[in-house]
Formats: sequence, structure tokens, C-alpha cells
Amino acid sequence: TSGVYPLKVTVTAGTTSFSGTNLVTVTNISPGVILDLSTRKYNGVAFSIDGSFTDPGDDTWTGVVNFGDGTPLEPIEFTTNKTFSLSHAYLVDGAFQISVTVTDTHGGSGTAQLQPGVPNQPIIVRFKSDTFNTSTDAAGWLLVSTNGTSEQPAYQVSGGNPGGYLGSRTALLPEGFGWLAPGAYQGNKRELLGGLIAFDLRKADPAALNVPSAVRLTGNSFAITHHASLPSGTNWFRLQFPVDSGSGWTNTATGKPATLADIQEVVNSIRRVELASDVSSHFVGGDLDNFVFAGTDPGPAPLLRIAIRPDGQVLIVWPTLNDSYSLQWASDPAGPWENLSGVITIGADGFRFFRQPAGSTEFYRLIK
Repeated sequence: TSGVYPLKVTVTAGTTSFSGTNLVTVTNISPGVILDLSTRKYNGVAFSIDGSFTDPGDDTWTGVVNFGDGTPLEPIEFTTNKTFSLSHAYLVDGAFQISVTVTDTHGGSGTAQLQPGVPNQPIIVRFKSDTFNTSTDAAGWLLVSTNGTSEQPAYQVSGGNPGGYLGSRTALLPEGFGWLAPGAYQGNKRELLGGLIAFDLRKADPAALNVPSAVRLTGNSFAITHHASLPSGTNWFRLQFPVDSGSGWTNTATGKPATLADIQEVVNSIRRVELASDVSSHFVGGDLDNFVFAGTDPGPAPLLRIAIRPDGQVLIVWPTLNDSYSLQWASDPAGPWENLSGVITIGADGFRFFRQPAGSTEFYRLIK
């Protein structure tokens, strides 16, 4: 413990003793904080990383993390061996600096950061979006009424949130309608798992306050939907829907909350994306802007390490696991490339995949 302490030294020779006292100043040593970059992991808009700190003093410690996106500072829980784990979901676009500070009982503190401008920071990206600011038409979007008919929405060059937007036509049938996204949002969108669907709406009638199916994603076997409560008034407002099992999605086949496996199955093979698909006629005349599928960009794919075992199996090892990457193989580097499927195990050297080669020469890669 820091402070000033008397130090007394006594020397005895036979029956004679000599003593001397001096003051010793002990200075507090601040904690040293480490973020283990080998543990960082990205999944959609979710980011996680482990860390630790050192401090030789017999102290107690508090810690906070600033995830850099404007959300409040979050306290950190430490284990008895001075380690900690961090996780956060980013719901806005941008590149963010993470800062972790550990403080001891004497006021000493240490900080570690993931600096901006390097691949270690989470970078939230719109991997598919429509802002309707550069196009001059509906960009493939359709209005689909509840009786099954459809028509192209009216593109407006100004008045959106901001800039251009899509508006419904006044002649639309009174049964109500939903927005149908174009084919670019269909297919395998695995990077959406753990990510975010967001868009801006403007109501024509302030009485419309609930949408039983604000978002509906249809896969090969079933659909998942998400309810939304709407604000009053007719101004633009933003709706955001995290794509994970704890955020309120429903499996339409079972009527139960969608599991992580349910959501993964759908986003791996999206056949149809609809917005406000079960609304009442109150919603006729509503407008759409700034639709986005968002996720995180983990940076360049990690390098693979390849070894051939005595039994002929190929061992493929890489340092990080990310659902945004696919492990692929080909008999020629020019392709065609095919995804590898199987069991991934975790070893002391990283993530491992074993494969029995199909030919004498094979090439492997990780790709986003």
C-alpha cells in the first residue's frame, strides 16, 4: 500500500546494539491494462474482446469501458485473476475507438485503447442499403396490398429524411399494403445474423400506432416477423431491429419466439423481405426512406496455416472465428471455389478444420 513508513534497522555485535530509523516512501503503481487482440470477434453488429490488467498492490479495482459510439460508459466485472470480457452491439454506422480504464483504490488508473485507423477497431458497414438519394426511380421496391396486388411506389426527389424517398400512390387499394424489397436483399445474407435491419417511415395517419409485422423475412421453409410500436404524429421516425434471438422475432410456423437456429436458417436463404406487411388501412399513404442491412466488417481475412497429417488428412488452422467468413476449397486457384462444411474445433493454435482431400492438389481460402 502506498504511503510513508518508518524503517528501523538494528545491528547487534555481542552485547552491543546499534539502531537507526529512516522514512521510506512507497509510491502506488497504477494498473496496466491489456486488450488481447487475438480474442476479438465480430458477428453482425456484435463485437467482443477479452482483456486483463496487472497491479502489484493489494488494492480493489473498478473498471469502465467506452465503446466510442455515444452510448453510456459501462462498468467492467473482473475475475479474481484480473481478467475481463467485453461485448457490445453497435447500432449506428461508423468506425469506433474502444477505451478501457481500470482504477485502483488509491486513484491510480491505466487505460488501453483500440486506436482508430487500424483493423482492430469495429467498423460498422452497410453491406446493403437504399437511401433513394442517387436513383431516379423506386430501385426495384414494390408496394404489395393485402389482397395480393402490387404496384411501383412513387419516387420523390425531395422531402425524405433527407433527400429522396419512396411514397405510396393515392390509388392504392384500401386493404392496406406492405413494402416488398428488391431481389438484391434476397439469398444468403449470413452477415445479417447478429446485425441490424433499420429504416425510416412516415405515416399518413397518426392513428396507426402498431404494426404486427413491421419486418418479415421469408426463408425456404418459414418466415420470421418482428412487431413494432409506432410513435404518434406524421413525422419521419426510425425503426431498428437487431437480428438475434433475444430481440423479439417470431417464427411464423410455430408462433413461438424465433430461436437463433431459426434466424440463421432464414438469413442464410432469404426469399422475400417485407416491411409493414400486416398493417391496417391507416398505414396507406406512408413513406419509406433509408433502408439498410448492417453488420460489422472484421477487416482482412486471417491467414490460413496448412499441414498434412501422416494419415493424409489436411489440417487447416486460422486465428479467429467469424461468421462473415466462409472456408472454401478449389482444385485450381482460378476456381470454381466451393464452401467447406464440417466441424470446427478450437485448439491452442487457433480454430481447426480437418479435411480428407478429394484430389492430389487442393487450394483453400477464407473469404467474406
